[in-house]
Amino acid sequence: MMCFGFASLIIRQDIQDERSVFAAAGFSLRLTGRGIIALLKKKEEGIMRLKNLCVMFGVFVFVLVSPFAAMAGWVTETVDSEGDVGRYDTSIAVDSSGNVHISYHDYTNSALKYATNASGSWVIETVDGNGDVGLYSSIALDSSDNVYIIYSISDTLKYAGNASGSWVIETIESINDGTGGNDGGDFHDASIAIDSSDNLHISYTRRNDYDDDYDSYSSHDLKYATNASGSWVKEIIEDVCCEYQSIDRTSIAVDSSGNAHISYHASYSHYAYSDSINYATNASGSWIREGVAGVASLGSIAVDSGDNAYISYVGNLFYGATPELKYTTNASGSWVAGTVDSVGRSSRRSIALDSGDNIHISYNYGNNLKYATNSSGSWVTEIPDCEGSVGLYNSIAIDSSDNVHISYYDSTNGDLKYATNAVPEITASPESYDFGSIQKRKSSPPATFTISNTGTADLVIGGVYLTGANPYQFSIQNDNCSDQTIAPSGSCAIEAIFNPTKTGTFNALIGIDSNDPDTTTLNIELIGTGVMGHMRNEG
Repeated sequence: MMCFGFASLIIRQDIQDERSVFAAAGFSLRLTGRGIIALLKKKEEGIMRLKNLCVMFGVFVFVLVSPFAAMAGWVTETVDSEGDVGRYDTSIAVDSSGNVHISYHDYTNSALKYATNASGSWVIETVDGNGDVGLYSSIALDSSDNVYIIYSISDTLKYAGNASGSWVIETIESINDGTGGNDGGDFHDASIAIDSSDNLHISYTRRNDYDDDYDSYSSHDLKYATNASGSWVKEIIEDVCCEYQSIDRTSIAVDSSGNAHISYHASYSHYAYSDSINYATNASGSWIREGVAGVASLGSIAVDSGDNAYISYVGNLFYGATPELKYTTNASGSWVAGTVDSVGRSSRRSIALDSGDNIHISYNYGNNLKYATNSSGSWVTEIPDCEGSVGLYNSIAIDSSDNVHISYYDSTNGDLKYATNAVPEITASPESYDFGSIQKRKSSPPATFTISNTGTADLVIGGVYLTGANPYQFSIQNDNCSDQTIAPSGSCAIEAIFNPTKTGTFNALIGIDSNDPDTTTLNIELIGTGVMGHMRNEG
């Protein structure tokens, strides 16, 4: 497997699992293309272990084969691999319990699909399979964690909700409603947000086609719809007409007062430098529009706890220049922009804010899924996934614990994928134990080991067993950890005893398998010395 990027070095997790150990005599790699292969070997107990690396050098990146496909701190999963799924946008939301909800397009079956892991494993449903549906979907959750999805079917804008316990589908607007062109049109780039009163707010674009005796042309409307009054009310915020003018890539967020904030891309002529990121809000009671970034495209919006807007976008689109991932905010009272990553052109990006109003952005560059955040005080970028060609149509959400969740498309395999930095972390206290000297054929007092989850996701423990050089000189008792799921900050306990059958110094390991991506098998070192007992004097 191979990814492309520019000079950087990223060392991924050290695989501790015995299953990833290769003998010193040799090892195998799977990679394609030409470039520099970076390996790190670690000698431990006479065995050469490979550290899993994601190495970017020059313009080539190689990933060594391992049980994990994400860099340290990230876990990736394939959510749906039935057909070509996830193409033409995915959208993600996280509920109050930290469960993930994803809407996406089934390209093979021309359907809208929905996936959630609320049950503990991924459950997939077809929400709407009538016609060529599901394009440009956007998902949001209300205060009761009910799901709402906005999507289009060519000439119709629809939404689906499951608040009743099953999916109910409604039409919001149709091209044939008599308000647009006389020769068709379509809807695209819809975005949904839900306010604290559970009202729906939707931004979208409508293309109207006109054909008369003299000319054929199209107009593009930036539109907004809400059901806050009890029925759907729709407004045109901006409209442009005719050749080379268009509006697309809308993104919506609502503030604490239920006001809408919308970012969108507009082009006003055939001149490439006319592309801009615009912003519209009805916070004053009427719609106010302004341009916030010139020579830019692909905006995404979020609103912080102070009702300030943050927009991520791709800027610096001048001919011959290197495009940049940028953001702008009006938190200071005027729009101030900054550069996040000078990566070149990105075809998709998504923004979200955490509980501290720190910025989190998902985006793709080349064949990689990338992620950037300023939560440390400066911008840090990571590559959650670089296996194959991944990262298109990404969407980001932050849960109540500030964990990051990203849905995206794997174009190599045609799969819907998911990445998160909400990962478990297994620790043991103590990490090793010396039983001292114990008379042979006697048993030591038990040693208690506390196994804790210091991570941010559930720790699923598999087997607990003895291994190493002399496992039969020790035994495990009162095992309260095997096959248990330990919540973040939770713990369980096991006991071990030393019962030597002969004299000498003995070593063993307690092996604990889990879903910790960095330490799939945690080893606790045990040592003890068997000694002869006191001999009775018969004289």
